[in-house]
Amino acid sequence: MMKNSFDLLVDGLAKDYSMPSLPNKKHDNEVYCFKFQSGLEVNIYQDDCRWVHFAATIGQFNDASNDTLSHALQLNNFSLRKPFFTFGMNGEKVGLLHTRIPLIEMNAVEMRKVFEDLLDVAGGIRATFKLN
Repeated sequence: MMKNSFDLLVDGLAKDYSMPSLPNKKHDNEVYCFKFQSGLEVNIYQDDCRWVHFAATIGQFNDASNDTLSHALQLNNFSLRKPFFTFGMNGEKVGLLHTRIPLIEMNAVEMRKVFEDLLDVAGGIRATFKLN
């Protein structure tokens, strides 16, 4: 299966991080997963509307008290900076961070910038809330 512009952007990102070459594409709805020794995991995928999604799994909440969760929700004070990140928690009390950008606005430089911004914010959240 031929790689499209999204797949090529992900290939470039993997190369920027000195990762081995990504395997051949098996289907159109490919999800690319980047795992780090710190425990952070970032999935990158493209939806049917040609938006590129970045979703980071940050870690488990040990303290899910109302105060902690209220503090966590305040991280979603939206700003007009681009991209904006949305922080949440799944049913297993794992912190998740998400953003999305239209593919048409994406190039290799922007791809790396969004990815690194996501990692910085995710790392800060992980440290602040002591997620593991």
